[in-house]
Amino acid sequence: MADEEIKGYLRLNHFLGLRLESEDFECGEKYHIDKRRLHNKACHGRGVIGRFGNQFRVMARKRGDLSVEVMPGYAIDGEGNDIVLWEPKIVTVDPGKHVPKLPGHVFVNVKYVDEPSDFVVNKANPKFKGHRRVLETCRVDLEAKSPTVEEGIEVARVLITEETKEITDARDPTSPAAGEIDLRYVPRAGTSGSTIDADLVQRLREILRDMWSSLGSLARNFPLVIGLRELRSAVVTLQMLNEAGQLDYDETLKGVKIIIDLGEELAHEVDVAAPELNSVREYAAWKSMLDALRGIVREAKPNRHDLENMLNRLAGATSSLKLASDVKPAAPPPVKKIEGAAAPEEKPKEAEKPAAPPDAVQMSWQDLQKSSKLPKKIYMDGKCYDLVDEVVLLDKKSEADHDFAIEEARQDWTTNQTFKYPDKTSTTARGRAHVGGLSRWKIKNLKPAKELIIAKRIDFVRGDIVTRMEIDGQPVGEWKIDDSDKTYRWRNWLFRVPAAAVTKGEALCRQVAVEAERDINMFGLWFYQEE
Repeated sequence: MADEEIKGYLRLNHFLGLRLESEDFECGEKYHIDKRRLHNKACHGRGVIGRFGNQFRVMARKRGDLSVEVMPGYAIDGEGNDIVLWEPKIVTVDPGKHVPKLPGHVFVNVKYVDEPSDFVVNKANPKFKGHRRVLETCRVDLEAKSPTVEEGIEVARVLITEETKEITDARDPTSPAAGEIDLRYVPRAGTSGSTIDADLVQRLREILRDMWSSLGSLARNFPLVIGLRELRSAVVTLQMLNEAGQLDYDETLKGVKIIIDLGEELAHEVDVAAPELNSVREYAAWKSMLDALRGIVREAKPNRHDLENMLNRLAGATSSLKLASDVKPAAPPPVKKIEGAAAPEEKPKEAEKPAAPPDAVQMSWQDLQKSSKLPKKIYMDGKCYDLVDEVVLLDKKSEADHDFAIEEARQDWTTNQTFKYPDKTSTTARGRAHVGGLSRWKIKNLKPAKELIIAKRIDFVRGDIVTRMEIDGQPVGEWKIDDSDKTYRWRNWLFRVPAAAVTKGEALCRQVAVEAERDINMFGLWFYQEE
């Protein structure tokens, strides 16, 4: 009876006088390769490793074409092979070749490749020949489907339509549109341990402990504010991951971003359920610091310098929260007992507000920002404002009449979007956008020495955008978009030009980008002036 085959890993066993042939060396190499693949599959899984290079990040090239750039990275495929890209790789989508049917997705896939190299021939005996080396490398493919587990790793996908002329980075990474790079389906392989310096780990530990304690005190004092307990739960989760050594630079940045997002939701809930907190200086400082942190975290890179800067800001915010944690709800006023049939006390009459003119729509600043309609005349803050001029973007006559132009931009483009206002009105609008540089236009029909309000319809999906506003060459302030809304994306963002800056019947307005990486979008310009 033949011996049963024994399963296992066969390796070389060297001894004095052993003669080795090519198959022996192949056996030795195969042992190490197979054991490494086993370790990769069992201990790390399939996907991109987060601690090498730029993690195979796929980025738009901003060239106005269908090319993308794949950054260096390290991944493990389903067979346990190491896929390493050492230098950036540029690939260009050919819709006819890579997308059989429009609309359709094109997938950016990376695959492990063995490439024999260094071919040699024995001159004395030509029958002895072959490749002396095998190069393990990476191939970047554009395909119409995501690779199977054994084939490779998807590092991005893009929805291509007949209208797609350029591939761009996603404005909203959680919901990429057609022509935008979608990174949601990139698999991630596991790693163990943290590479963050020990002093920063301890700093994060102290911050999270103070935040956890402060939120607990506030939650006991204000039990109706559910957001306090939700935010505290997120802090506890981050604490656990930090204590387990599972937070790296990138994961820490993501964790703090979640805290900031929950802090924003908490602020809205406090406005309704515990408005007295807003009058506490330390709580107001906590909210303000979280708002400032939002922009810092968005721009931060996974390195020591940026993480240390972020923790310093977070520590300041937590100190304010700690001081605010002793605030208790205001006691309700005592109920006055009414004896007999005494008449109720009359409340003092409030001063009557001046009535709006019959042809004006009464609105607040916030109402105008959220309104799907921009009236001809508005009554706001006790003043009447007339719509004196308008720039219809992508209308050649309107743009020419107002000398509209985009200058010195790193990139500019036109776009057509359909979104909703907060009043749930769906509106389609054409617009322009640019990165860096400036946009300029003339405003007509002005009255000197009268206050001017500029209304700009924007895609409100991304905040933290700042532009410097100039009227006739003189700076009049910074225009900040300091919030965002991913559900109702239309807003009429407003800027107030002081009356002293309006000196004649026409004015040249310049909108200058303060941050070179931010895209400035506009889907219409309206100009209101005080009567």
